[in-house]
Amino acid sequence: MDKEQFLDWDSDIIKVKTELLFYGSVLELEEYLNTAENCLAAVRNSTNIRLIVLETWLFLDYSIRLLLMGAFSLGKYNHEEYDLRYNLLPRSFEACLTLLLKLKKTNKELLPNPENNRILFPMRFLLFLKKEHKDFLEKLIEKEKEYYQKNFPLLSKENNKITVSSVPNIKIVSNNYRRISDTWLEAVAGIDEEWSNKATKLNGARNLAAHSYDVQKIAARLGYTGKRASELVTTHCMELLEQMIGIVSKPKDKSKS
Repeated sequence: MDKEQFLDWDSDIIKVKTELLFYGSVLELEEYLNTAENCLAAVRNSTNIRLIVLETWLFLDYSIRLLLMGAFSLGKYNHEEYDLRYNLLPRSFEACLTLLLKLKKTNKELLPNPENNRILFPMRFLLFLKKEHKDFLEKLIEKEKEYYQKNFPLLSKENNKITVSSVPNIKIVSNNYRRISDTWLEAVAGIDEEWSNKATKLNGARNLAAHSYDVQKIAARLGYTGKRASELVTTHCMELLEQMIGIVSKPKDKSKS
């Protein structure tokens, strides 16, 4: 088995696997990992089964909603005053999970959209070339055609001209092409039936914990009973975060306690 690879993230609480379940910008990643630290700290430092389950579920729900935001490129439109993660996406955890699974399955079966490889230029730049460097523009158009013919034949079959980024082509997109980026599909590659079953089981325990303080029943929803239930639930939830998200708890530094 290959040695596990981790991202370089300065933290006393977590290690981050390279196959982290995340899709977004660098700033979003920083916020995500800071949230992960708070979640792991709460889970491993608590003996309250109800709190452990709720904290783990909240982070998983947060992770799924971020993936859906990324799939639809909604992050650039989001604002704390109308957080689209909760005001636009489905309210329930199960509905979000179902949507994510359908997005992955449907788009994985479709062909990559060749339009994603089309070269785009700002209109002002093209007008500048046409006015100041017309010969260069004509050569650029020829090279663009050669590039398509060599690398993306589907684009070269059309009457290609330099495309202006601010005036997109209006056309009917074939139903055979993906609506979601290939990078997003790579990010969610680890979400399979087993992943979904674990998420659903945790959601069942969370639903009970949302309105019950009977920690024995909550632990039993995850399959644990007896005196060690709290310890076993903690281990279970930390393993879920590692297996499902890619967040690993670092051993506690006893010298700092």
